[in-house]
Amino acid sequence: MLAVVLLLLFHPYHGILHDSTIYAGQVLALLDPAPFAHDLFFAYGSQAQFSLFPSLVAHLVQTLGLGNAFLWLTLAGLLAFVIASWGLLHQLLPESSRFPALLALLLLPASYGAWGILSYAEPFLTGRSFAEPLCLAALAALVAQRRTLAGLLGLAALALHPLQAGPAFVIGWLWLAQQDRRWLHLLWLPTLAAAACFALPQLSFLTARMDALWFQQVWDRNLVVFYSHSGVGDWNYLVKDLFVAAVAARHAAPALRRYLHSVLGASVMLFALGLLLADGLHLAWGAGLQLWRVHWLLHWTATAMLPWLCVRLWRQPAHDKLRLLVFVCAVVLGLMPSAAHPMFMIAALLYWVWPWLSQRVGMPLQRTLVVLCLGVAMIYVLPNALALTPWGAPLATRRWVDALMQPRLPAALSLPAVLAALWFWQRYATARLHWIVLPALFFAALFSGYQWDQRSALQRAFTDPMHDAQPFGINIAPDAQVLWLGNLLPAWSVLHRSHYIQQQQLSGIVFNRATSIEGYRRKELLHVKDAQGKDCRIVVFPKEPFIACKPDAAAVRQACENSRNKLTYVVLYYPLNYPAAGIWAPDNGAESTYYLYACRELANTGITIQSSAQPTPHAPAP
Repeated sequence: MLAVVLLLLFHPYHGILHDSTIYAGQVLALLDPAPFAHDLFFAYGSQAQFSLFPSLVAHLVQTLGLGNAFLWLTLAGLLAFVIASWGLLHQLLPESSRFPALLALLLLPASYGAWGILSYAEPFLTGRSFAEPLCLAALAALVAQRRTLAGLLGLAALALHPLQAGPAFVIGWLWLAQQDRRWLHLLWLPTLAAAACFALPQLSFLTARMDALWFQQVWDRNLVVFYSHSGVGDWNYLVKDLFVAAVAARHAAPALRRYLHSVLGASVMLFALGLLLADGLHLAWGAGLQLWRVHWLLHWTATAMLPWLCVRLWRQPAHDKLRLLVFVCAVVLGLMPSAAHPMFMIAALLYWVWPWLSQRVGMPLQRTLVVLCLGVAMIYVLPNALALTPWGAPLATRRWVDALMQPRLPAALSLPAVLAALWFWQRYATARLHWIVLPALFFAALFSGYQWDQRSALQRAFTDPMHDAQPFGINIAPDAQVLWLGNLLPAWSVLHRSHYIQQQQLSGIVFNRATSIEGYRRKELLHVKDAQGKDCRIVVFPKEPFIACKPDAAAVRQACENSRNKLTYVVLYYPLNYPAAGIWAPDNGAESTYYLYACRELANTGITIQSSAQPTPHAPAP
């Protein structure tokens, strides 16, 4: 029950956000394809073709509605993650270490990959929400010697999210190869595939490279695709997980050591192969595989090992206690997703050379080194404490925190307190204490469940219930393309119409060159001038050195004209000095009003448009 309480408290649901928006669009397009035919995300094909997940979710959305279906499936995915994690921990760790490991998974940062964009157990719905529990369950079955069940669970995960499930197959293969070397013969398959691609024209896609323009656009927009694009903090964060897994392998029992060696081997192999195929050779399929995603299983493993490993190191001889503090220092310095401290590498190296160093320097110098290391770690952690919450969100965004958690303690810093309370309970629990703690835990579970759904009124207005196509009081043609300024979801969920351009629609451009070229073309068409002749970029992508403008009537009209009549309507969260074709104010308490402007009507006004040179289009608009 404590695990469920912490899960709901530190993974609150804020609605259809992040990649969940893309999955919502895929579901809506499956239920009613015609209105989305010209949408940038779907016009040239999307990554939905690689997953059965949208098709499965669509059936539930028809019954419950978009908002409710995504809410309940998110909750089911989180609970499945806890159950599957417990199943794998049950196979790997001794009984006394399993629950602390589960607490670490729930409270420590869950981010993996670069830039802190992705994490396991995400509090929103994607294909990863169920692919990850299925992968963990498959690995648990494999460790338990139930190979058939492991294979079926792995295939189910592969059907939901191939990129997330692929690394689990590599880990499973290395697990089997350690027991039976004949499994290594699977290495012949890549060699045969490489030879076949030269003999069979049907396999020529294996050698197809991304051209310079496509590569640069993916490099600029999809920050996580190429790991060489990562910062120093990302690399330190990755090496921290490798470091923890390697240390754990030196102290593990045979089954756990075999698993850790499999994870370490898969991580090194897939990262190296990804850097070669995607970052080095620019192969299109190599970039699409995103082999760095093995980091999610590496990070899950390293995080789960921490409580058990600290106990094992504590039980080492007394002269190794200082080495334990160096280990803790290294872990703390590498704790921040995408921002691990540069001193982490020095602390990790110090841990490995400590046996040699302790034989050559006196105890005063050893203690001085440990104090300096811990001092740097504390100076590093405390100012960044709020960023240690799951997937990097500040605690100020969680309403319950302001009321109950003053001062605002992040989830990661609460782990030692929770572990200390668990130790006290196991050692000093009495019948009287049971009567106090269990009711308190019961009410905590009720409260955590009550507060878990933290969707804003506006998020509810966008998704619950599903809307008809006339919230603005006018009939919008099914083939219309809409630009809803700053928001993709309502164009899909409220209007059920194609969206012209928004940066989220380019999240899968590594899989489709045409989407990439057309998306950048449309973005540049929305680089216009306002009534005062100032530059106005209506759409700005991440990491660009620009700020999105607040377009006036002249800028909106020019954007419509630049689109060559492909853009039909523009929705703004503020009125222009021109009558709107329609106004929508959600009636559920959301303090927002949206104004719909028809491009055809704006074209017939006397609004002055400043001329601006437009780039040569790279591809025709659909």
